[in-house]
Amino acid sequence: MLLLCGGYDPLLAGLEPLAQFLNPYGVLVRYPGLSATVEEGKEAVKAVRQIRAVLRARLGL
Repeated sequence: MLLLCGGYDPLLAGLEPLAQFLNPYGVLVRYPGLSATVEEGKEAVKAVRQIRAVLRARLGL
């Protein structure tokens, strides 16, 4: 999704590595037998906060 948005706002395309890092957490860790470590969880929260901050700034929030 960020790649599509990046065509309109190049700053958003720069967030793609963070979004790719988060992809496995959207589905994989929800299934039995798969989990994330506490450290991985902290890194995921950090990535989400960075994306959120950029998006809020671009939206003027």
